[in-house]
Amino acid sequence: MEKRTSVRRKAVPTGEPKSTARGVTSDAESTVSTRSSNSSTDSSVGSSLKWKREQRRIKANRLSSDDSCGKGKGLRQDQDEGIGEDGENVQLKSLQDTLGAILETTEAQMVTILLIALDVCCTAVEMHLHNQQHLAVVLQQLNSVGKTGAASSSVAESLLMRIATRLVESFMGFTLFLFLIELAVLLAAFRQKFFAHAGYVLDLMVVSVSLTVELYAQTKAVRLLGVLRIWRVLRMVRRLIDRERRAHDATHLLLEQEQVRLIHVRMQKNASQESLKREYESREGLEQLLRSYKDEIMTLKEALQIAAQAVAKATVDKGETIPVDSGLYTFTGDAVIESTYASFTPAPDSEFVQEYHHDVAAVHPTDLLTELETQDWQGSDRGESDFEDAVGE
Repeated sequence: MEKRTSVRRKAVPTGEPKSTARGVTSDAESTVSTRSSNSSTDSSVGSSLKWKREQRRIKANRLSSDDSCGKGKGLRQDQDEGIGEDGENVQLKSLQDTLGAILETTEAQMVTILLIALDVCCTAVEMHLHNQQHLAVVLQQLNSVGKTGAASSSVAESLLMRIATRLVESFMGFTLFLFLIELAVLLAAFRQKFFAHAGYVLDLMVVSVSLTVELYAQTKAVRLLGVLRIWRVLRMVRRLIDRERRAHDATHLLLEQEQVRLIHVRMQKNASQESLKREYESREGLEQLLRSYKDEIMTLKEALQIAAQAVAKATVDKGETIPVDSGLYTFTGDAVIESTYASFTPAPDSEFVQEYHHDVAAVHPTDLLTELETQDWQGSDRGESDFEDAVGE
């Protein structure tokens, strides 16, 4: 009991520290909660700041992309405009070059020369008509007193002259306008090269002076300076000569090619003739060889017949009658030719070496040998020696 009371007594004073510990823990928890709330608020503020920064960065990127797109579109538009301008310039330049090439053709130059000649002639005619018109007016004034019929006829003539003069002046104005257009096109086509050409510069000066004097001085005499443009005729003549020369050169080249081809054909012809000649010569040689073979065959045939007769005579001299069939020693043409080709070989000096291998079997048939078996060997030796003597003869 005393122990329990002591424990209780001990437990009573330990209650105050527990309450204080609880207070301390509650304070710690409150501080932790405040810290966590503070940290949460700090994190929320930081996240909001980060989000705002991201939004600002996205907006800045959008603005920069829009600016770059706008600049790219502007550059593309500028490039398209530049390409369009370049295309237009190229088309214009090609058109100018085409017009310049057309004006430089032979036909256009001939038309220009014809217009220049007509302009000079019309200028001379216009000056003559103008003088005649003034002369007619003066004569009309002198003869106007008491001559009404003559006055009427002179008026009619002056009217015709006036009409002709107006027509000539109109044509001259037309030619002057054409000359101005031609020079403008040539200047646009050749540009700086135009002023490097002395003839074109002379044309420009003549046309400009003619137009200026005609506008301010009211005279057409200066149009006679068109004679100075005669250089176009010289250029035309030179161009025609060059064209004919080129045509002549082309014709000469074709002629040379044809001559070379003709020489080649002649060489082929000569080669074929030579080959044909060699063929004829070889054919003649073969024919001669065949004739010699035939002669040799005939000689061989005669020799065989003589040998057969000698053998028959030798056997008769022995006292025995042995029938000899001449058919055994007759040969057909093909057989003789084959035997000749087999037994003869031509030498390099076109002579032939005859080789005979006809033994006793070629002369004595088998039935003859069987009949002579009963004879003694001495008689057979004598017959063989006689055969050799006959063959030697």
